[in-house]
Amino acid sequence: MRKTEKKSIAVIDDEVQMLKVIGRYVTETLKQKNMTDKINVRLFCMAEEFLESVKKDEKYLAVFSDIEMDTMNGIELGKWLNKKRAQEKGEAIPLIFITSHEEFAIESYRLDAYQYILKEEMKVRIPEVLRNILQQRREEEDSYRVLETIEGMQKIRYGDILYIQKAKGKKYVEYYTQDKVYREQINMKTLWEELQHRDFVYADRSCLVNIEKVIQIHGMELELSGGVRVRIARRHLMELKECVRQYWERKKRYHGI
Repeated sequence: MRKTEKKSIAVIDDEVQMLKVIGRYVTETLKQKNMTDKINVRLFCMAEEFLESVKKDEKYLAVFSDIEMDTMNGIELGKWLNKKRAQEKGEAIPLIFITSHEEFAIESYRLDAYQYILKEEMKVRIPEVLRNILQQRREEEDSYRVLETIEGMQKIRYGDILYIQKAKGKKYVEYYTQDKVYREQINMKTLWEELQHRDFVYADRSCLVNIEKVIQIHGMELELSGGVRVRIARRHLMELKECVRQYWERKKRYHGI
């Protein structure tokens, strides 16, 4: 398996003691989830220091920030993050405000903050909110494959893949979707080891098919969504038919048919 990029969780508060307390709650939650080796906890006394790290392209899973701070406050930080996301058309970083004052709640909702936590409730609420973020991220990452292409890192939904074909005479594979072909330098054996727990099956030794996309089987040929057709090697025919049958049976039970 390829290494995934290590991300961080930022904690921002200009009161050093409070900064350490919030950081401890975050770290303890990560320990409970056995994720301290995968996620860094970064502590910042100023929002400006956090922004400098973002400009240096450090990746953040979430940001826990105080609202009232002497220089850039939490509301200004939220506006900066929203502006950056709009300019770069990137993903939103969950921003969780932590404060002693309820009157900031309305402003935080206007900024589309992920959560608003009162400091008197943070011992319970920080672990609760962080667990939700980790679960959502795990589900999101599990539905995507990150490809290392010549154009850089790209994400592709597993559900969008019709089939994967090894390029003849080349050291890369091609991922076929309805509207695009993606390339990645990886051998079929390694790829199969990464995909075998998903609904992919060999159509021949150089082609993996997404079972979810199978419409029907015509002799030695598969019909996939969008009318795409893929040839089946005789040695894989029986296994492929059985995998498709099991998948369809599973879907019928799920939908109560």
